[in-house]
Amino acid sequence: MRRPAIVSGLPWMAALTLLAAAALWPGLHGGFVFDDYPNLQALGAWGPVDSLPALARYLTSGFADATGRPLSMLSFLLDARDWPADPLPFKRTNLLIHLLNGLLLFAATRELARAWRFDARRRGRTAALAAGLWLLHPLFVSTVMYVVQREAMLPATFSFATFWVWLILRRRRLGGQRSAIAGMALVVSVGTLLAMACKPNGILLPALLLVIEACLPLSADTPTAWATTQLPPAGLPEASDSLRRARFWLLAIPSLILLAGILAAIPGNAASSALHRPWTLGERLLSEPRVLFDYVGQLVLPRPFSRGLFNDDYPVSHSLFDPWTTAPALAGWIALAWLAWLWRLRFPAFALAIGFYLVGQSIESGPLPLELYFEHRNYLPAAFAFLPLACWLTGTGSMAWLRAALAFALPMVLAVLTWISASLWGNPLRQALVWADRNPDSPRAQAFAAQFELGLGQTARAERRLRDSLRAHPQETQLWINLAGTRCVEGSLAADDVAHMAQVFRTVPDLTRLASKWMREALPLAISGQCRGFGTEQFRQLAQAFADNPRTAELPGRASDAQALLGQVALAQGRTNAAYVHFGLAFRAEHNVNIALTQAALLASAHQPRLALAQLALATAQRPRAWYRWRSINDVNDWVMYRQGFWKNQIDELRGKIEADLKAKQ
Repeated sequence: MRRPAIVSGLPWMAALTLLAAAALWPGLHGGFVFDDYPNLQALGAWGPVDSLPALARYLTSGFADATGRPLSMLSFLLDARDWPADPLPFKRTNLLIHLLNGLLLFAATRELARAWRFDARRRGRTAALAAGLWLLHPLFVSTVMYVVQREAMLPATFSFATFWVWLILRRRRLGGQRSAIAGMALVVSVGTLLAMACKPNGILLPALLLVIEACLPLSADTPTAWATTQLPPAGLPEASDSLRRARFWLLAIPSLILLAGILAAIPGNAASSALHRPWTLGERLLSEPRVLFDYVGQLVLPRPFSRGLFNDDYPVSHSLFDPWTTAPALAGWIALAWLAWLWRLRFPAFALAIGFYLVGQSIESGPLPLELYFEHRNYLPAAFAFLPLACWLTGTGSMAWLRAALAFALPMVLAVLTWISASLWGNPLRQALVWADRNPDSPRAQAFAAQFELGLGQTARAERRLRDSLRAHPQETQLWINLAGTRCVEGSLAADDVAHMAQVFRTVPDLTRLASKWMREALPLAISGQCRGFGTEQFRQLAQAFADNPRTAELPGRASDAQALLGQVALAQGRTNAAYVHFGLAFRAEHNVNIALTQAALLASAHQPRLALAQLALATAQRPRAWYRWRSINDVNDWVMYRQGFWKNQIDELRGKIEADLKAKQ
């Protein structure tokens, strides 16, 4: 009996999905890392998310970009509603999303194969193998196990679902159903909005669909190397014309608008690169073709241990021939893109793999001042990377036994490599040491490993690791602050080390919030005097160096941090008037109500009620921007807090305590 088309390939895909779940399972026992902490701590920033007002505050508190990624943030509530939290539920949900994405990719790929006129049996096997190889690939272990990268996974969820529904409606329109075009307009609009609510690169969805459409025939008699059925032409002239119009208005026009926006943002991105990065935007654009070939190398030749999260040592391209691989890499991608366009109908699977990958990388690996290299950027762009191989393996003709053997062996090999990589993610100590060994020139990797060694009491080993890395990277802030922490565990910090740190804080061009975060955590240590050589005066020197850095004044958040630190150390030294001045400068740099509240509380705790009330007056005078002046989700959050009376209640409560303290002193 003939198997229904709806279940074609499902048993194979179910087996591959279970295999992927088993291979990734060891990684669930790991912990949070890096960006997990600042992004997830919003779960408890204003108490548990246990009411609608708390939900509104939480969903508008994102800071990763102007959108705040509210749908991604909403998904974190599946796992916890307060902070700190257990990482296991977050990782488990990430795993489930990954498995769901594999199933959606399978469904979309099966519709693709149907449009290419594969017979029912072959299109199911091809889709299962293509989606299964993607699902099992070890390169995506870091995306799944790095909790915050759910923000990269969810846009893929909505993209794959949109592709699937679009392709079904497309088939129906070619079959004569007029209402299908309206459904296509609806699904691409809703899918794009949902993907963007998870991460802004979801805006690429129409462009990615345009790539898919470019590789699909508008009638059944269009020649293709993969066709296996002898069906009569199914496309009606009227249907083909309406589909062309849908391609133009629903996909091409949004893609052109996006391209115009990317080009228009280049001057601003170039200025941002100069402020935040050690390379120019031009150098980034020259480097990315090499980066993309590095990614492709890992996709084609998978390995259990990749570069991980430490790519700060990736060599920058300073010109077309520095390094020499820059020009060949750029030429290689131009040639591949040209071939993809040329062969988009004759060899559509190849063209789709190349075109989809390049368009999918166009934002995060394009003219944005992001870091040069991150594995998770391949998650969505590589969705169809294994489709050409799957088409060949499930084909007929010569070497049938070899194809069958490879179709069985490749998923098993990938499963083993993924299991090894996931096991590493489930063992944080071993993970840190392996990453440090594989990235000897990465200051971040060495600092990360040193933190684990310090936690194990191996202070001498941690210090040796940090000093070895500092010889090669004497201007690395994170190495110095980790060295300071290590020396303080041993009991003292040398004056020379403090002087070197101050010099780095004063001059390094890409000083990040990491420095201010460490200083906030180190201030109690300086006040307590537990670390010889690191008291409040040494802390003040570092804070002043931080404030004197030319880049600090150019960035409001950094300037505010620097003045707040100077105010806190002044307060610890008994210089209350100086503290009040610094606190005022911190507020004026960023105009954040929470800053004024925190500093008023500090002044009140230092028995300075009048200064505390004066500082509190700054918070009272602060008002949110009008809705027509909103620039990011942060402005929405300010409006929400104001409308809820949240800040008013906080201000009134603190003012009442201060005034009561003032009356008690009179």
